Amino acid sequence: MNFHSIRRRAILVIVFCGPQWAQADLVRLKNGGELRGQVDRRSGPTSPEVTIESLTGAVIVVEREHVQFVTRRPLIVEEYETRARKLAETVDAHWGLAEWCRQNALKSQRDNHLARVVELDPNHEEARKALGHILHDGEWTTRDELMASQGYVKHKGKYITTQELELIEKSKAELESEREWFTKVRLWFGWINGRNDERREQALAAMSQIDDPNAIPALAKSLRNESNRMLRVMLVEILRKMPGGATVPVLVSQSLADDDVEIRWLCLNGLRPEDYEVARPIYLKELKSKSNVTICRAAQSLERVGDESCVPALVQALTTLHVYKISVPDNQQSVSFDSSGQFSLGGVNGAMTSPPEIQAGIASGQINPNALTQITGKPQKMKQVLVKQKVDNKEVLSALQRITGQSFGYDKRSWTLWWTAKKNATL
Repeated sequence: MNFHSIRRRAILVIVFCGPQWAQADLVRLKNGGELRGQVDRRSGPTSPEVTIESLTGAVIVVEREHVQFVTRRPLIVEEYETRARKLAETVDAHWGLAEWCRQNALKSQRDNHLARVVELDPNHEEARKALGHILHDGEWTTRDELMASQGYVKHKGKYITTQELELIEKSKAELESEREWFTKVRLWFGWINGRNDERREQALAAMSQIDDPNAIPALAKSLRNESNRMLRVMLVEILRKMPGGATVPVLVSQSLADDDVEIRWLCLNGLRPEDYEVARPIYLKELKSKSNVTICRAAQSLERVGDESCVPALVQALTTLHVYKISVPDNQQSVSFDSSGQFSLGGVNGAMTSPPEIQAGIASGQINPNALTQITGKPQKMKQVLVKQKVDNKEVLSALQRITGQSFGYDKRSWTLWWTAKKNATL
């Protein structure tokens, strides 16, 4: 703290247990220092000074030019932060603080500590259940993830199949038209891939003229399944020209899934500003993906289509933990990774190909190959090992910086404090 810029007023306060306030505010200084206590309510955003009575009863006045932001918050949050600063990095410590948060209705803080418990102990049953996870086929997952993996979606609080949802949302005429388009598109792709040049030209010409929104499901299926890059480009161009916003989920999905970076950007560029409101929640959902590659692609897209409503989700995705499962000989001593994404096993000659997630992470600099190791096992058997990697997601940070104009690095706490201050209009 630059104490030359801070003037202390006379202190004539005698207390036994400190001030008993409902609020315990925080003043963050531009030099990184913090003051906690109760901010004088006359210290509004336009006042030249900020006055705060500290937890010890001292009254401190800070010139506004030295203040980065002011966050007003309940006293219980101050007590939580005091406990959190002293917290040991153990399962018992995080579980204990999570329980304290539950008793004091601090849900988001509780969820953070529960998440840390399962990072340290993936099989901690109480923490898993508190997070709403369920055990299925020997693996923990959320109910929504489990139902989604089985083809169900939530509609008005109930899980139904995607086919049932389509029937609910679409008329008989629309469904009939969609079925007709599936037949046409399948026929035309047969011609395009056939040997008859004349029919190929006819099919390409017919495809280029499609502008019926009822053709979108057929085009989307072809786009997902097509391996020919030029035909994928053609399909994206057709979808981009389609009137209305029904193509948005298809373009968003392909912008996340396609291995070709140019096609991903073609999809993103096909989103018009009026489409952003529909695209935004889809990208936000993917920030919770188990795939680090998907998280980073979603963040890159949110840098274009995102707004300040995306800040909380982006803050949570700044750093993510990913678990990779690999089958290895049981007599291996370690698993080590080189810069190309290959992993070598102790006691095994040569290198083996690592999972695509790890290869992509190492190639993009997201994963440090020297940080991935594994323990010894029994000889003459195969086993599956879990490799954990905590990742700082630079694409997420870039999106946050673009949307907010701020930069707190990968410090989730500082981002959260700043965001709270902004929401309360105390910056």
